[in-house]
Parts: sequence; structure tokens; C-alpha cells
Amino acid sequence: MKRHFIILLLCSMTAALSAQTFGGGSGTQSDPYKISTPAHLKELATWVNQNPVTDKAKLQVENFISYGKYFIQTGPIDMAEVTDFEPIGNNIILNPSYSVSAFAGHYDGQNYPIKNLKINNSNLYVGLFGLAIGANIQRVRLISYQYAIHVKGGHYGSILGYTVITLPPQYEPTDIIKRKVFISGCECTGSVTTSDSIISTTQCGGISSGGYMDIKDCKSFMKVYNNNSYKYAQLDIGGIARGLSTFAGLDSNVIDHCFSQLEIVHTGATLPSTIVGISGFNSTKNEIRNSFSSGKMYAKTVYGIGTSRAIYECGCDAELHGAVAYGISGSGRQVSDCYFTGSIYDYANAGISNKAPIASGIQRVENPR
Repeated sequence: MKRHFIILLLCSMTAALSAQTFGGGSGTQSDPYKISTPAHLKELATWVNQNPVTDKAKLQVENFISYGKYFIQTGPIDMAEVTDFEPIGNNIILNPSYSVSAFAGHYDGQNYPIKNLKINNSNLYVGLFGLAIGANIQRVRLISYQYAIHVKGGHYGSILGYTVITLPPQYEPTDIIKRKVFISGCECTGSVTTSDSIISTTQCGGISSGGYMDIKDCKSFMKVYNNNSYKYAQLDIGGIARGLSTFAGLDSNVIDHCFSQLEIVHTGATLPSTIVGISGFNSTKNEIRNSFSSGKMYAKTVYGIGTSRAIYECGCDAELHGAVAYGISGSGRQVSDCYFTGSIYDYANAGISNKAPIASGIQRVENPR
């Protein structure tokens, strides 16, 4: 009897210990998992990354392990001593096997800082969160983050690398809407350094490289050290997001009330391909509202705000250097109530100049709000 009692006691203790994941909590909205140390962040990354969806037919949001789980940061976190951090959600493998690991939960940083986050590895998706699907990320403050770009075709963002845009073979329109990521109330300060290993298009954004998402009430202070000298390098940069994506035009993406200070320190022989002060890409559904960009940007093509379909009530006072440079946007866009007070320059040996505060072909429209 005594032996059975001891075994039962040990089992109950083991169950209790296993329930105390992260810093406590049960992962519900009323009792979220608590995150307050570097070990907790690493535990979250390990939990998400080691439990991927391995069947494309099951690539719905509900099948990701963090779906419906809530996380709350309860104190400042200093990552200065961590040199092996893996982004939370870090992988898409399509062939020969199939595997997707992505964050699908709710993370509230409560404006507590995460300091000195360093990522220097060969991941394709880099950020505090590397990949996300249907996630809600809010009030995260990243201070003095340092990311290094090593791989071709990568997606880099301080908060989020990219969103999962692959669809299962059978899906409903409601499945698409549930995949959208929401990022709000975040503030990020840090740097990204490139190398000669960028040999195809790589995207980098102050908050996210892009994907299917809305970004609201965010601030980015990003410095990019461009050391690339490879002749055919393609580095695209966005002050908030390089580009937003939609699925078959079923939903719009919005960047609203955001601020970007973007500085390019160009020491390599190859300019970045394209820079947008806030966000870009040509989807007919994307909008930028009530946002402002500043800084100093060097690229072959530079837009002070971006190339989204519609741009409302935005401003830019940045210093733009490029063969093609426009203070607001490129042609074929809808613009309302925007202003440019910065400066536009040629870049040495960049080619024939085509520059103006506002490009020709802009459609001036009344702000619908």
C-alpha cells in the first residue's frame, strides 16, 4: 500500500510539474501563459518549432499547436547572454517531406522590453516570431535587436519574419480570413546587417518583411548596414513592412498610424533594389493610412511612403537617394491628403534619374474617411 501511495504521489507531482509550463498560467485568455525570462522565450520557440503541421491537407489555423493559446509578458527580458535563439515559428519545408511550424496564438508584451535579441543563423524566416498564421501580436517592445542576413530569399522583420501563405488543397473563404496576422502597439529599435551571401531577392521590414496581415499603431527605428557587393543581389526594404499579400483579393491589408525611421548605411558595392518608407507591393486591396516616415534611404528605387494601392493622410520628411525616387509613391496609386517635406537626390552612378515629390500618374482621390 505504501509503495502504491508513493508511486501515486510521484505521478501527481510529475503532472503538476509538467503543467507549470513557461512562467505559469494555463494558456487561456483569462489565465495566459506567463513569459518573463529568456528561458521562457526559448521554451515557446521550442514548443512551436518542434510541433509542426506535417500534412498539407491539414494546413488550417486550428491545427497549429499554439492556436487559441494566450501568452502575456510579465516583466522585462534581457537576451544579451543568449546566442542561439531560434525564431518562434521558423520553418516551411515543402519537398520531399512537408512541415510547417508557425505561431498561431496571442502574445501580449504589455510594453515590457525585450532587450538585445540577437539572431545570426541561416533561417529563412527571421524575427522574434519567424513565421505566423492567424496570430495576434501586440505591445511588444524590442530594444537593441541585432539581426544578420546570411541567406538568399530570406524574410526578415523585427517582430515577424513572414506569414504562412500556402493554402491546403481544399479550403473555404472563412479559412483564409482566419489566417490573417494582427500586429499592433509594437515599438522596435535595432539593426540589420547584410553580407555578400544575398544572391537572390531578400525582404526586410522594420516590423515584418510582409505577408497577410494588418499592422497598426507601431513604431520602427531600424538601421540597415548594407555591406553587399554581389552584382545580382536583390535586397528589398520596408520601413514598416516590405510588402503585404492577400489571397485572391478576398480581404484587404491595412497599415494604420505607424511611424518609421529608416537609415541605410551603405558600404557595399551593390545598392538595395527597392526601399519603401512604410510599405509596398501592388495588391489592389492594400492601404496605408495616417503614417509617417523619415530617415535616410539609399536604393536603386525609393518611395518615401510606398506602393500600396491607396495612401491616405501620410507624410514623409526622409532623405531619399536613388536612380528612381518619389517622395510619396509611384504611378498608378491613389493618394489623398499626403505631404513630402524631405529631400531627393541622385545616387552616384545609379543611372538615369527619375525623381519627384509625387510621381506622375498618381490618382488624387478624396479620402473615404
